[in-house]
Amino acid sequence: MTTKQYIHAVLISTIFASQPLSAALSFYYDAADTNNSLTAWNNGANGASTAGKLDAKTAGGVVALGTATTAKTNFTKAYSASSSTFTRDAFNATYTYEIWANFGGSITDDMVIFESGGGTNGFGMATTANGIEIFNSSAGGGNLNAAVNLSTFDLTDFVQLTLVFDKTANSITVAAKDVNGLSLTDSATSAGTIGTGTGNGQSFFGGGNSNNSNASGDIGGSEAGNISTAAFFDGEIALVNIYTGDAIAAGDIATSYLAVVPEPSSYALLGGLCALSWVMVRRRR
Repeated sequence: MTTKQYIHAVLISTIFASQPLSAALSFYYDAADTNNSLTAWNNGANGASTAGKLDAKTAGGVVALGTATTAKTNFTKAYSASSSTFTRDAFNATYTYEIWANFGGSITDDMVIFESGGGTNGFGMATTANGIEIFNSSAGGGNLNAAVNLSTFDLTDFVQLTLVFDKTANSITVAAKDVNGLSLTDSATSAGTIGTGTGNGQSFFGGGNSNNSNASGDIGGSEAGNISTAAFFDGEIALVNIYTGDAIAAGDIATSYLAVVPEPSSYALLGGLCALSWVMVRRRR
């Protein structure tokens, strides 16, 4: 462990010691995992095991695993892909997705970042003309949309995108935070039951059918119908965390952000505390 990593560990354990971490990190996809390949993205939560890995679709598939385009994060690798899909079904429970994506400086409308579901039940995330939206479709009437405008964000580096699907509250929440600390959030709640896409695989970088041919049928259900011409996400994804269990605690996402984006002010604060401690020790002698 380097000195920088040690300081980060001390900061995180100190700042978040009193915050509840109610969710379990069940899937952990880091592009820098040495077990990754051009055809499979390893689930680091299971070590070198292939359980829960993401497989590239036959049509198109992962096109690159290269150096992450970043100046302010500690990411070293990132995937660029046409479509990569879970080998398992979606969760029928409360869960949270944390996706670190780089848009390459600007946003193009109708790019599918993530989706799961068919023509009735489903959910997903896609770009709008100036930001991102998440959508949920359900036979139970829980059709919802939530969106954030990223026009003031630093899109030349990675952005932390968070999606919360809360089965208990029948609500969805989207949040975004850039490397400079700018953050926005939006949510929606339904009187009906929200759908989770159970029975359908989960896809990143595009629709599960790998050709994005039918937005309402293949990209998250009917609420995705406002996507006029669905396209593959042409940016980079360096990290995907999937938390299951109770609704996500603020500490999980905040801790992850601090681990990815070093904060000079935090190091300065820690340095000041260390200096103060040294002075107090000297006075006691």
